[in-house]
Amino acid sequence: MNVQRWSMAALVLALLLAFYTMGTIACGGGDDDDDDDASDDDVDDDDSDDDSDDDTADDDTGDDDTEPPCDETTRPMILMHGYLAASDTYANTSMRFASNGYCLDRIWTFDYDTLAFLPTQNRLALRNLIDDVLEETGVDQIDLAGHSMGGGYGFYILEDEDYGPKIAHYAHIASSGSDDPPDAAPILNLYSEADTIIDDKVVAGATNVDLMDQDHYQVATSPEAFEEMYKFFNDGEEPATTDIVPSSTIELSGRVLSLGANEPQADAIVKIYAVNPDTGERLAEKALAEFHSDENGYFGPYDAEPNTYYEFHVSNVGEDGLSVHYYREPFVRSNDLVYLRTLPPEDTFAGKLLEDVEFADDHAVVVSFTANQALVYERDTFTIDGHDMATEDIAAPENTTIAIFYFDTDGDKESSYERYNKLVWNSPFLQGVDHYIDASTPRAIPLVFNGRQLTVRNWKSKSQGVSIAVFD
Repeated sequence: MNVQRWSMAALVLALLLAFYTMGTIACGGGDDDDDDDASDDDVDDDDSDDDSDDDTADDDTGDDDTEPPCDETTRPMILMHGYLAASDTYANTSMRFASNGYCLDRIWTFDYDTLAFLPTQNRLALRNLIDDVLEETGVDQIDLAGHSMGGGYGFYILEDEDYGPKIAHYAHIASSGSDDPPDAAPILNLYSEADTIIDDKVVAGATNVDLMDQDHYQVATSPEAFEEMYKFFNDGEEPATTDIVPSSTIELSGRVLSLGANEPQADAIVKIYAVNPDTGERLAEKALAEFHSDENGYFGPYDAEPNTYYEFHVSNVGEDGLSVHYYREPFVRSNDLVYLRTLPPEDTFAGKLLEDVEFADDHAVVVSFTANQALVYERDTFTIDGHDMATEDIAAPENTTIAIFYFDTDGDKESSYERYNKLVWNSPFLQGVDHYIDASTPRAIPLVFNGRQLTVRNWKSKSQGVSIAVFD
């Protein structure tokens, strides 16, 4: 390992985290082409040239025809994610709005490179997206929300004399407070005293709501956060429900992006399999559906079945890109924010973050992703292969542990189940744990989070790919 290179990577990450916690940096990145009208390609259907679901690069939404008619008059909104995240931060929030009569094509999201320093390109892309939404929907104003690093974008837009007036309401979510915020629109400031990422949390003159014991991520994803956003965007009206109401049909679509940088992965192959929840094994050799992502990474739609565990296998993601197997809990409602992250190339900064992870065919690499909250010691439970991961070291509140990479951290082909503390791994959100998973004989790997189990397979990490368990 090149110690000097790792030291530089650690320094850059530390600087990014410093800007991140101030909520002021939002970084220009993936090609968010505002003129995107390419169709998603379901290659299992020879005539599947469906272009009805592509509006702009950052709008991956569409109406659910099987539900009662949604309200086309609701004000459109744009939702912005935070550091190392993407728009699937708002998957549950979007479904909750839809459960309360919002049309999904009124809910837009904004993906950006969270690892770049300069915000210029992303600011331009965001302004363009706002203009596109206004033009397409025919309204004069939108509602806007920014989580964490995305809050920097929110304040930037409110401060812009041309774009501030285009915002009707702004929700500032788990982002840095301000004694002198912009006053172009009313501000809802959602924060939590239990959030260990943000220090200064109050926004002067805003509607400040403390979500109490919720972690940094829950402040954006929880039912309570949705309820406050709904009331704020609708002049105090209470939502009919804070539940994600099951729908009679379930249509899935989403996007293939690189981790952290959110670079769209064009022409990625996405195969969908139903799996046995106890073993992770595919129920049939042939995929239920196969898609090629479009030039902006979008894929779908796919009509899913209720009460079914799915594997999304992503391949063809660059010359040396590893394939990824996503294991998902059953879907209950149409979801257009099914995001599939690929592992970044080694020659990128994001790739440097994972440089210590060895991918080889004698062992598997597994990742757990708690998509709507952190894993917190003494609050949550989590095991892999029966071993406790909700320890004080791995799941300390200050870690805000969202994703854990399980790999042989010291190369001894044994498992200590200890946290990997070297350099860039010793930071929020991403954690590494020493767990050697032999891949010579196929087997099931059970992961249990707060009583819910997902089972993945021990794929040969170099030739067959990485397993990721996503707990919604």
